Amino acid sequence: MKHEQNKCSTACSRWHRNNSVPYKTSEESRTIKKKAIVIIFTLLFSLAADTLIASFASPNPFTNSRYSGETGAPSSAPSPIVSIFSIDKDKVYNTGTIVLSFNATVDEFSEGGYSSPLLRGMRIAESFYTADWLQNITPINISTYLNPESSNKLSVSLNLTDIPDGKHTLRVYVVAYGTITDPFHWYEFKKAGYSRVDFTIDTTPPKVTVFPISPIDSDVQLDFAVNNATSKYSYVLDGNNNVTISGNTTLTKLSEELHSITVYAWDKAGNMGTSETILFNVEAPDAFPTVTIAVASGTGVALLIVSLFIYRKKTKRPL
Repeated sequence: MKHEQNKCSTACSRWHRNNSVPYKTSEESRTIKKKAIVIIFTLLFSLAADTLIASFASPNPFTNSRYSGETGAPSSAPSPIVSIFSIDKDKVYNTGTIVLSFNATVDEFSEGGYSSPLLRGMRIAESFYTADWLQNITPINISTYLNPESSNKLSVSLNLTDIPDGKHTLRVYVVAYGTITDPFHWYEFKKAGYSRVDFTIDTTPPKVTVFPISPIDSDVQLDFAVNNATSKYSYVLDGNNNVTISGNTTLTKLSEELHSITVYAWDKAGNMGTSETILFNVEAPDAFPTVTIAVASGTGVALLIVSLFIYRKKTKRPL
Protein backbone atom coordinates (compact mmCIF):
# COMPACT_ATOMS: atom_id res chain seq x y z
CA MET A 1 0.00 0.00 0.00
CA LYS A 2 2.75 2.30 0.89
CA HIS A 3 4.34 1.60 -2.46
CA GLU A 4 1.15 2.65 -4.29
CA GLN A 5 0.94 5.92 -2.43
CA ASN A 6 4.47 6.73 -3.39
CA LYS A 7 3.66 6.04 -7.03
CA CYS A 8 0.60 8.33 -6.86
CA SER A 9 2.56 11.09 -5.23
CA THR A 10 5.22 10.81 -7.86
CA ALA A 11 2.67 10.92 -10.71
CA CYS A 12 0.85 13.92 -9.23
CA SER A 13 4.07 15.80 -8.87
CA ARG A 14 4.90 15.07 -12.50
CA TRP A 15 1.40 16.31 -13.65
CA HIS A 16 1.72 19.52 -11.70
CA ARG A 17 5.12 20.17 -13.21
CA ASN A 18 3.75 19.65 -16.72
CA ASN A 19 0.45 21.57 -16.39
CA SER A 20 0.87 24.31 -13.85
CA VAL A 21 1.41 28.00 -14.94
CA PRO A 22 5.06 28.78 -14.71
CA TYR A 23 6.05 31.46 -12.31
CA LYS A 24 6.71 34.91 -13.85
CA THR A 25 9.12 37.49 -12.61
CA SER A 26 8.02 41.06 -11.84
CA GLU A 27 9.76 42.37 -14.98
CA GLU A 28 7.85 39.99 -17.18
CA SER A 29 4.59 41.03 -15.53
CA ARG A 30 5.25 44.72 -16.24
CA THR A 31 5.96 43.93 -19.89
CA ILE A 32 2.69 42.05 -20.23
CA LYS A 33 0.75 44.92 -18.65
CA LYS A 34 2.32 47.47 -21.02
CA LYS A 35 1.37 45.36 -24.04
CA ALA A 36 -2.18 45.05 -22.75
CA ILE A 37 -2.48 48.81 -22.23
CA VAL A 38 -1.19 49.49 -25.76
CA ILE A 39 -3.72 47.05 -27.20
CA ILE A 40 -6.58 48.62 -25.25
CA PHE A 41 -5.65 52.21 -26.27
CA THR A 42 -5.28 51.10 -29.90
CA LEU A 43 -8.77 49.64 -29.85
CA LEU A 44 -10.23 52.74 -28.19
CA PHE A 45 -8.52 55.11 -30.66
CA SER A 46 -9.76 53.06 -33.59
CA LEU A 47 -13.30 53.19 -32.23
CA ALA A 48 -13.10 56.95 -31.64
CA ALA A 49 -11.71 57.56 -35.13
CA ASP A 50 -14.54 55.61 -36.73
CA THR A 51 -17.07 57.64 -34.74
CA LEU A 52 -15.38 60.94 -35.66
CA ILE A 53 -15.36 60.17 -39.38
CA ALA A 54 -18.99 59.17 -39.29
CA SER A 55 -19.89 62.35 -37.40
CA PHE A 56 -18.03 64.62 -39.83
CA ALA A 57 -20.02 63.08 -42.63
CA SER A 58 -23.17 64.22 -40.84
CA PRO A 59 -24.32 67.88 -41.25
CA ASN A 60 -24.60 68.30 -37.51
CA PRO A 61 -22.41 66.31 -35.11
CA PHE A 62 -24.40 67.69 -32.16
CA THR A 63 -27.57 65.77 -32.88
CA ASN A 64 -29.03 66.15 -29.41
CA SER A 65 -28.83 69.95 -29.16
CA ARG A 66 -32.00 72.03 -28.81
CA TYR A 67 -33.02 75.33 -30.42
CA SER A 68 -32.33 78.12 -27.94
CA GLY A 69 -33.26 81.30 -29.85
CA GLU A 70 -31.46 83.97 -31.85
CA THR A 71 -27.97 85.27 -31.20
CA GLY A 72 -25.57 87.78 -32.69
CA ALA A 73 -23.79 86.94 -35.92
CA PRO A 74 -20.10 86.00 -35.65
CA SER A 75 -17.71 88.37 -37.37
CA SER A 76 -16.42 85.60 -39.61
CA ALA A 77 -19.85 84.96 -41.13
CA PRO A 78 -20.17 86.47 -44.66
CA SER A 79 -22.79 89.08 -45.56
CA PRO A 80 -24.94 88.78 -48.69
CA ILE A 81 -23.71 90.72 -51.74
CA VAL A 82 -26.52 92.69 -53.43
CA SER A 83 -26.28 94.19 -56.93
CA ILE A 84 -28.97 96.45 -58.49
CA PHE A 85 -28.61 96.45 -62.29
CA SER A 86 -31.88 97.82 -63.73
CA ILE A 87 -31.62 101.39 -62.36
CA ASP A 88 -28.66 103.53 -63.42
CA LYS A 89 -27.01 105.72 -60.83
CA ASP A 90 -28.02 109.41 -61.05
CA LYS A 91 -30.10 108.82 -64.20
CA VAL A 92 -33.19 110.94 -64.92
CA TYR A 93 -36.35 108.99 -65.86
CA ASN A 94 -39.45 110.50 -67.47
CA THR A 95 -41.89 108.00 -65.99
CA GLY A 96 -43.16 107.23 -62.50
CA THR A 97 -42.92 103.46 -63.10
CA ILE A 98 -39.53 101.75 -63.27
CA VAL A 99 -38.31 98.16 -63.02
CA LEU A 100 -36.28 97.10 -59.99
CA SER A 101 -34.03 94.13 -60.80
CA PHE A 102 -31.24 92.87 -58.55
CA ASN A 103 -29.14 89.80 -57.80
CA ALA A 104 -27.91 88.60 -54.41
CA THR A 105 -25.49 85.88 -53.34
CA VAL A 106 -24.00 84.72 -50.05
CA ASP A 107 -21.07 82.38 -49.58
CA GLU A 108 -21.63 78.97 -48.07
CA PHE A 109 -20.11 78.86 -44.62
CA SER A 110 -18.97 76.23 -42.11
CA GLU A 111 -16.61 76.64 -39.17
CA GLY A 112 -15.75 74.83 -35.93
CA GLY A 113 -17.22 71.64 -34.46
CA TYR A 114 -16.43 69.27 -31.54
CA SER A 115 -13.80 71.31 -29.78
CA SER A 116 -15.74 74.53 -30.50
CA PRO A 117 -19.31 75.43 -31.49
CA LEU A 118 -20.21 74.57 -35.08
CA LEU A 119 -21.09 77.58 -37.27
CA ARG A 120 -23.06 76.76 -40.40
CA GLY A 121 -24.83 78.59 -43.23
CA MET A 122 -25.58 80.70 -45.05
CA ARG A 123 -29.03 80.68 -46.67
CA ILE A 124 -30.99 83.67 -47.97
CA ALA A 125 -34.23 83.97 -46.03
CA GLU A 126 -35.49 87.58 -46.29
CA SER A 127 -35.45 90.60 -48.58
CA PHE A 128 -37.03 94.06 -48.49
CA TYR A 129 -36.47 97.59 -49.79
CA THR A 130 -36.82 101.13 -48.49
CA ALA A 131 -37.47 104.28 -50.54
CA ASP A 132 -37.63 107.95 -49.56
CA TRP A 133 -41.10 108.34 -51.11
CA LEU A 134 -42.47 105.45 -48.98
CA GLN A 135 -43.09 105.60 -45.25
CA ASN A 136 -42.70 101.89 -44.50
CA ILE A 137 -40.36 99.04 -45.32
CA THR A 138 -41.61 97.01 -48.28
CA PRO A 139 -41.03 93.24 -47.94
CA ILE A 140 -40.26 91.13 -51.01
CA ASN A 141 -41.72 87.63 -51.32
CA ILE A 142 -38.55 85.78 -52.28
CA SER A 143 -40.12 82.31 -52.52
CA THR A 144 -40.66 82.74 -56.28
CA TYR A 145 -37.20 84.25 -56.89
CA LEU A 146 -34.83 81.91 -55.01
CA ASN A 147 -32.57 79.68 -57.06
CA PRO A 148 -34.20 76.21 -56.93
CA GLU A 149 -30.80 74.54 -56.75
CA SER A 150 -29.31 76.73 -54.02
CA SER A 151 -30.74 78.84 -51.21
CA ASN A 152 -27.75 81.17 -51.28
CA LYS A 153 -28.60 82.78 -54.66
CA LEU A 154 -31.44 85.20 -55.39
CA SER A 155 -32.58 87.04 -58.54
CA VAL A 156 -35.53 89.49 -58.31
CA SER A 157 -37.38 91.66 -60.83
CA LEU A 158 -40.45 93.74 -59.95
CA ASN A 159 -42.17 97.03 -60.88
CA LEU A 160 -42.05 100.17 -58.75
CA THR A 161 -45.06 102.40 -59.47
CA ASP A 162 -46.40 105.84 -58.55
CA ILE A 163 -42.95 107.32 -57.96
CA PRO A 164 -43.30 111.13 -57.63
CA ASP A 165 -41.13 113.66 -59.44
CA GLY A 166 -37.86 114.56 -57.75
CA LYS A 167 -34.55 113.06 -56.62
CA HIS A 168 -34.85 109.67 -54.89
CA THR A 169 -32.81 107.09 -52.98
CA LEU A 170 -33.64 103.37 -53.03
CA ARG A 171 -32.04 100.70 -50.81
CA VAL A 172 -32.45 96.93 -51.26
CA TYR A 173 -31.66 94.61 -48.34
CA VAL A 174 -31.09 90.84 -48.32
CA VAL A 175 -30.85 88.84 -45.07
CA ALA A 176 -29.15 85.44 -44.74
CA TYR A 177 -29.54 83.01 -41.82
CA GLY A 178 -26.91 80.77 -40.24
CA THR A 179 -26.70 78.54 -37.15
CA ILE A 180 -24.36 78.07 -34.19
CA THR A 181 -24.51 74.63 -32.57
CA ASP A 182 -22.94 73.08 -29.47
CA PRO A 183 -23.62 69.73 -27.78
CA PHE A 184 -26.66 71.09 -25.92
CA HIS A 185 -28.02 74.11 -27.88
CA TRP A 186 -28.29 75.56 -31.35
CA TYR A 187 -28.85 79.22 -32.13
CA GLU A 188 -29.85 81.11 -35.23
CA PHE A 189 -28.11 84.29 -36.40
CA LYS A 190 -28.73 86.78 -39.23
CA LYS A 191 -26.38 88.70 -41.51
CA ALA A 192 -27.65 91.42 -43.88
CA GLY A 193 -26.25 93.07 -47.00
CA TYR A 194 -27.66 95.93 -49.06
CA SER A 195 -27.22 98.04 -52.18
CA ARG A 196 -28.20 101.68 -52.79
CA VAL A 197 -29.00 103.65 -55.95
CA ASP A 198 -29.88 107.34 -56.47
CA PHE A 199 -32.00 108.51 -59.41
CA THR A 200 -34.42 111.26 -60.49
CA ILE A 201 -37.99 111.18 -61.78
CA ASP A 202 -39.02 114.05 -64.09
CA THR A 203 -42.35 113.71 -65.88
CA THR A 204 -42.97 117.45 -66.44
CA PRO A 205 -42.42 118.67 -70.02
CA PRO A 206 -40.52 121.94 -70.53
CA LYS A 207 -42.43 125.16 -71.33
CA VAL A 208 -41.54 126.72 -74.68
CA THR A 209 -42.27 130.39 -75.44
CA VAL A 210 -41.84 131.89 -78.93
CA PHE A 211 -41.24 135.65 -79.07
CA PRO A 212 -43.23 137.81 -81.55
CA ILE A 213 -42.10 137.54 -85.14
CA SER A 214 -41.84 140.79 -87.14
CA PRO A 215 -40.79 139.97 -90.66
CA ILE A 216 -38.96 142.68 -92.57
CA ASP A 217 -38.38 140.69 -95.72
CA SER A 218 -38.17 137.02 -96.69
CA ASP A 219 -35.66 136.38 -93.86
CA VAL A 220 -37.32 136.01 -90.42
CA GLN A 221 -35.63 135.81 -86.99
CA LEU A 222 -36.98 133.00 -84.77
CA ASP A 223 -36.36 133.62 -81.06
CA PHE A 224 -37.72 131.44 -78.23
CA ALA A 225 -37.10 130.54 -74.56
CA VAL A 226 -37.38 127.29 -72.52
CA ASN A 227 -37.83 127.10 -68.74
CA ASN A 228 -35.77 123.93 -68.24
CA ALA A 229 -32.43 122.43 -69.19
CA THR A 230 -32.84 120.91 -72.62
CA SER A 231 -31.13 118.40 -74.86
CA LYS A 232 -32.77 119.14 -78.21
CA TYR A 233 -34.79 121.78 -80.14
CA SER A 234 -36.74 121.68 -83.37
CA TYR A 235 -39.46 123.55 -85.30
CA VAL A 236 -42.16 122.77 -87.84
CA LEU A 237 -42.89 125.47 -90.45
CA ASP A 238 -46.23 125.41 -92.29
CA GLY A 239 -46.81 121.76 -91.31
CA ASN A 240 -43.70 120.53 -93.13
CA ASN A 241 -40.90 118.31 -91.82
CA ASN A 242 -39.49 118.73 -88.34
CA VAL A 243 -36.21 120.66 -88.48
CA THR A 244 -33.63 120.22 -85.67
CA ILE A 245 -31.88 123.40 -84.47
CA SER A 246 -29.42 124.27 -81.71
CA GLY A 247 -31.26 127.38 -80.49
CA ASN A 248 -32.52 130.69 -81.88
CA THR A 249 -32.21 130.76 -85.66
CA THR A 250 -33.08 132.66 -88.85
CA LEU A 251 -35.65 131.42 -91.33
CA THR A 252 -34.53 132.43 -94.83
CA LYS A 253 -36.18 132.92 -98.22
CA LEU A 254 -39.76 132.62 -97.05
CA SER A 255 -42.48 133.10 -99.60
CA GLU A 256 -44.75 136.16 -99.52
CA GLU A 257 -47.72 134.70 -97.71
CA LEU A 258 -49.12 133.77 -94.29
CA HIS A 259 -46.96 131.26 -92.38
CA SER A 260 -47.28 129.17 -89.20
CA ILE A 261 -44.52 127.85 -86.95
CA THR A 262 -44.35 125.61 -83.84
CA VAL A 263 -41.25 125.09 -81.71
CA TYR A 264 -40.46 121.90 -79.74
CA ALA A 265 -37.95 121.25 -76.92
CA TRP A 266 -36.87 118.08 -75.08
CA ASP A 267 -35.46 118.08 -71.56
CA LYS A 268 -32.79 115.67 -70.28
CA ALA A 269 -35.42 113.19 -69.11
CA GLY A 270 -36.88 113.00 -72.62
CA ASN A 271 -40.04 115.01 -71.93
CA MET A 272 -41.16 117.07 -74.94
CA GLY A 273 -42.53 120.60 -74.63
CA THR A 274 -44.51 122.32 -77.40
CA SER A 275 -44.98 126.04 -77.98
CA GLU A 276 -48.14 127.69 -79.21
CA THR A 277 -48.41 127.81 -82.99
CA ILE A 278 -47.43 131.29 -84.17
CA LEU A 279 -48.85 132.92 -87.34
CA PHE A 280 -46.97 135.62 -89.22
CA ASN A 281 -47.21 137.20 -92.67
CA VAL A 282 -44.43 137.89 -95.13
CA GLU A 283 -45.37 140.72 -97.54
CA ALA A 284 -43.65 142.22 -100.58
CA PRO A 285 -41.75 145.43 -99.71
CA ASP A 286 -43.09 148.83 -101.00
CA ALA A 287 -41.73 150.03 -104.38
CA PHE A 288 -38.96 152.71 -104.28
CA PRO A 289 -40.62 156.24 -104.76
CA THR A 290 -39.88 158.03 -108.08
CA VAL A 291 -39.91 161.85 -108.94
CA THR A 292 -41.24 162.98 -112.31
CA ILE A 293 -39.48 166.11 -113.77
CA ALA A 294 -41.19 167.92 -116.59
CA VAL A 295 -38.97 169.14 -119.44
CA ALA A 296 -39.53 172.86 -120.10
CA SER A 297 -39.91 174.30 -123.63
CA GLY A 298 -37.21 176.40 -125.32
CA THR A 299 -39.15 179.68 -124.92
CA GLY A 300 -39.56 179.17 -121.23
CA VAL A 301 -35.86 178.54 -120.78
CA ALA A 302 -35.00 181.77 -122.66
CA LEU A 303 -37.35 183.85 -120.54
CA LEU A 304 -35.83 182.39 -117.40
CA ILE A 305 -32.30 183.36 -118.50
CA VAL A 306 -33.30 186.95 -119.35
CA SER A 307 -35.04 187.42 -116.05
CA LEU A 308 -31.99 186.24 -114.16
CA PHE A 309 -29.73 188.69 -116.14
CA ILE A 310 -31.91 191.71 -115.35
CA TYR A 311 -32.03 190.74 -111.66
CA ARG A 312 -28.30 190.47 -111.43
CA LYS A 313 -27.75 193.80 -113.16
CA LYS A 314 -30.06 195.69 -110.82
CA THR A 315 -28.45 194.17 -107.80
CA LYS A 316 -25.03 194.55 -109.38
CA ARG A 317 -24.27 190.92 -108.61
CA PRO A 318 -22.25 188.89 -111.04
CA LEU A 319 -23.84 185.98 -112.70
